[in-house]
Amino acid sequence: MGGKTTARGARVGLDCGMADETIWVVWRQDDNGNRYEVARHATREAAEAQAAELEARGHKQVYWVAKR
Repeated sequence: MGGKTTARGARVGLDCGMADETIWVVWRQDDNGNRYEVARHATREAAEAQAAELEARGHKQVYWVAKR
């Protein structure tokens, strides 16, 4: 299985072991408009919690969750 596990237990990388399941992705957009996949989660709730935690840090980046 590819990818890595974050401190919160999210699998990230190309192969997160959820190929046949709904995957919720946390995305980040930086000041220059570049978009990056931050993490993948099995549930929307977990993805929303991580996005909210990242937003609370007060950086200029924007975070959101999308179904993949």
